[in-house]
Amino acid sequence: MRDRPIWRTAPPLWRDGLAGTVELDRPAILRFAGDDFVERLQGELDGPRREVGAFLLRPETWREPAAGPAPVTAGEVPRLYQPLHGRFYLVAGGLVCERFGLPDKVVRPQHAESVFAVLRRLEPAGPDPVDPHRSATYREFGWVPEGQGGRWTGAAAGVVEREERLPAFPMSYVDGNRRRVFAAMVPVGARERYESALPEDPVVSSDPAAVLALPGRSRLERVVLSFEAVLSLAASPSMTGGDETTRDLLRETLFFAMVDLSAFLADELAGVWGQPATAGGGAPTNLGELLAQPAFGTTWLQALRQAYGNRYLVLADLPHPPAPVTGRTLAEITSAVQALGVADGPPVGEQLFTMVAAALDAASGPASAPPASAPPAPADAPRRTVGAVYAVRLVYERPRCPPDKRLTVSEPTRVFRLAHVHDPDAPYRESRIVLPVDTSLEGLRKYPKAVRMEVSAQLRKQLERIQAVKMKDLDDGTIPPEPSLDLGMVCSLSIPIITICALVLLMIIVSLLNIVFFWIPLFKICLPKGP
Repeated sequence: MRDRPIWRTAPPLWRDGLAGTVELDRPAILRFAGDDFVERLQGELDGPRREVGAFLLRPETWREPAAGPAPVTAGEVPRLYQPLHGRFYLVAGGLVCERFGLPDKVVRPQHAESVFAVLRRLEPAGPDPVDPHRSATYREFGWVPEGQGGRWTGAAAGVVEREERLPAFPMSYVDGNRRRVFAAMVPVGARERYESALPEDPVVSSDPAAVLALPGRSRLERVVLSFEAVLSLAASPSMTGGDETTRDLLRETLFFAMVDLSAFLADELAGVWGQPATAGGGAPTNLGELLAQPAFGTTWLQALRQAYGNRYLVLADLPHPPAPVTGRTLAEITSAVQALGVADGPPVGEQLFTMVAAALDAASGPASAPPASAPPAPADAPRRTVGAVYAVRLVYERPRCPPDKRLTVSEPTRVFRLAHVHDPDAPYRESRIVLPVDTSLEGLRKYPKAVRMEVSAQLRKQLERIQAVKMKDLDDGTIPPEPSLDLGMVCSLSIPIITICALVLLMIIVSLLNIVFFWIPLFKICLPKGP
């Protein structure tokens, strides 16, 4: 358990997480207004203050540029603009060990370990908008490239077979100890590819095990495994005969498991989390009664709430685990975990998993089938193909580990949309075209004719035939024949002179339209410039 990897937001953003401007449990999206984004991020990491929070994603338009400390608020879906607009976006996260202080997890390439990112499309699972904190509100799809395009296929848990893996790269800095940030670029430029493909319709499976692949169930499975690891660690010979430092390791492991379960309940089962736990007369029959079981001098629900309130204390290197596990004995920990419905023999964790899964079904209904009240859509009905909602997950892969520990997948980032290249609200790049200074005939002759256009013999004949046609020939129906000369052409052009011609032609057209539409004041602003 000392080496269990977890994903958190980038370590330089932990101060912003404590201030409430970024979520600590999920990677952050950083926005850069220039193609030197890697150098700018590394320069900030190497600086004395490491104000990486200044790069956090903020809503913006060309009328209202992103400025100030206000990040994206809850419920807002920002747009990510194209590189053509001068915007670049990085997903930044920290791969750390589940220990107090969250030390960096070492990635070993010699063991074929790797870190990458996956882009996920989130489709609403019902009438409510997509909420990345609640898996019941969306269905998740991964992008699988095929030929010149690709397809969106269901990706409830883990990584889809042949799913596109976005490269992630590490960036190091020194903060007392050397720390590492993993970053991956969001492929906004591939928007047309992603938007043109429609996600596959959900398939209602008759396999009872298919329910385990749903997003909420896969997260619940990881939580239950954490409590099973607590019992396994408590039963080890080193724990029964160990010193207080060894038992602190057990308490630390239990604290992280309690934080995981409390965060799951707060996100997925807000109704259960906000209601007081009520004990039944006998054995617990539902989640509310299960959370009313005694633990650490109170109930499990109250203990989970206390652990949830102390969850940010894990950022420090604590001498002892915080409440509610401070100083708890081995017997107290074992009896409390068993009261939660986790046993030390097979089937481990069945009661906890079953009751939480039943509460999920009662809160949202089966996510594998469409709502029964919704009429089936006609086969030829148009489907929405624009405005999809996306998120990114960071993945740590260890091919040599057992299957259940091979992948460590982060929580999804904040949801976002991909802006069109012609988005009217998009920012713009400053463009400066310098025209020739010397426009005399002698000055223009010195510019090289660097652009060559090769015209085939057939196209040259068609061009000459059109040039020879007059209006009278069209009325009479006498079209001149094609020239007999069977040769092509190579036309050499000069870019500076073409630019002057295009500007002159554009001004003529706009001046004519200005008579009716008065476009000149909106079209250009001319300021005097010295020679």
